[in-house]
Amino acid sequence: MACCLSILSLLSPDEAEEELPDKQYHKFKDIVKDADDKSDLLQRVHSGIYLNKKEMKYWVDESGSNCFMIFARSLQIAWSQEKQYWNWMPSNDSGNEDVEVACLKAVCWLEVAGDFDVSLLSPNVNYEVGFILTMKEFSQGWEQSTVSLKLGRPDNSEQEEEIFLDPEEFKGQWRDLVVGEFNSRDSTGRVTFVLIGGGHWWGGLVVKGAVLRPVKPGFS
Repeated sequence: MACCLSILSLLSPDEAEEELPDKQYHKFKDIVKDADDKSDLLQRVHSGIYLNKKEMKYWVDESGSNCFMIFARSLQIAWSQEKQYWNWMPSNDSGNEDVEVACLKAVCWLEVAGDFDVSLLSPNVNYEVGFILTMKEFSQGWEQSTVSLKLGRPDNSEQEEEIFLDPEEFKGQWRDLVVGEFNSRDSTGRVTFVLIGGGHWWGGLVVKGAVLRPVKPGFS
């Protein structure tokens, strides 16, 4: 690996991209063609590489599996462009890097949705999908009505769960809200995930994004 890094450091970004170890990291070359910064890609593969102007982040975990964070700007959030319902603001992701997060003022129809091409995930791995959320100090409505979590798997099976979100569990920290699990199998199809609710007013939720990562042994 040290030799490979040394050689790549002498190449231009475009030349280095041609030498990337696609077999070592699944679809590495296809993924990093959208990297915001193409320098030192191999050195950053475990700490995280931002893609598409920080709309997504890619990394490889300790098991060698691809992981992704889909930031809020790449999710479909109902009414998120209407300033009376949502605000957008920067939030620190890691180091000195900021990403945009969506801050809910108040809505009576909540819908945060995303989908992902499973071909970019490592094959035959049990993955989980979760929204990364926090709550403002002053939130409203969450104890009075349930929201739904929906997962659509690549094999066309689905799952849905009704839950109460407890604001106290989310205030002051980013927390995972796991939607469900699926197996990437032969890396075909798409996975979809939704947080949805209606008929009640909610406020105070902050959405950072959605994460796709392998299920840790003992946690499935």
